[in-house]
Amino acid sequence: MNLVVVTFGDNIENHYQASFSILSFLKSNALSRIFVVTDRPSFYQYFANRIELIVLEPQQLVDWRGPHDFFWRIKMKAIELAALHCNGDDLLYVDSDTIYVKGIASIENHLKAGMGVMHECEGALSQLSGKTHKNMCKTLRGYEYGDLTIDGQSVMWNAGVIALPGNKAIETIQSAINVCDAMCETSCRRRLLEQFAFSVVIEQQLGLQAATQNIAHYWGNKAHWNDMIRSFFMYSMLTRSTLDEDIERFSPDDFIVYPTVIRERSIKAKLNRLVGKIATKETRFSISSLS
Repeated sequence: MNLVVVTFGDNIENHYQASFSILSFLKSNALSRIFVVTDRPSFYQYFANRIELIVLEPQQLVDWRGPHDFFWRIKMKAIELAALHCNGDDLLYVDSDTIYVKGIASIENHLKAGMGVMHECEGALSQLSGKTHKNMCKTLRGYEYGDLTIDGQSVMWNAGVIALPGNKAIETIQSAINVCDAMCETSCRRRLLEQFAFSVVIEQQLGLQAATQNIAHYWGNKAHWNDMIRSFFMYSMLTRSTLDEDIERFSPDDFIVYPTVIRERSIKAKLNRLVGKIATKETRFSISSLS
């Protein structure tokens, strides 16, 4: 099975998250190859020959947004490119904000049985309460693409993990891209279309299993996890530890005790975050005006 990680852009947090994720997967001996699809190859010299870089050019990132200029289509095209490098081997894609916990063999077993794997089932579209979900349900209900029909029972899965059998990977990814492009032609809000396209296509073509017991996805608590990751790598720098020493030092048990999702129910918490964003923007404006 081949691991695929995709990172691009200037946000350094995405890159050290990706590095930490790769480090966690190096604890397992089940992976044949690790591909990093990125436009910042210099950020990954730490891993030397333990990974294979697929280097992106700036124009690729523009072209991959597609005819409807959809940002998250880049992720789909990057996974497709990595699949072409896998030579028919099983593929395990993970978002940068993930870490391997345990039991990768269970993912392998699902793939051997011809099934797909995504991180977790979020629920039927008609049962989800978010504004984007409601808009998607209203706009896409009754939508047809080939033999695929969307209704209120169509299920949304979290796309922080996408694992596909090697003999079906490229076909499935390309089908998801085509469905995503078609959905972009509607008036539907686009924010989750890439995730939903993967969900409905993989569910229909392969069936789906969850990877919540195998891989932690801290999309809803990044600030806390980023602090821990920075501390881990700062210790590495100060002690000049090697990659092998860092792999040995890494233990998922040190991290999974912390929540991966925190729901902000407090108005005070939301206001504090908003004030922080405003202050950051004002600081950037002040600095730029002085330059």
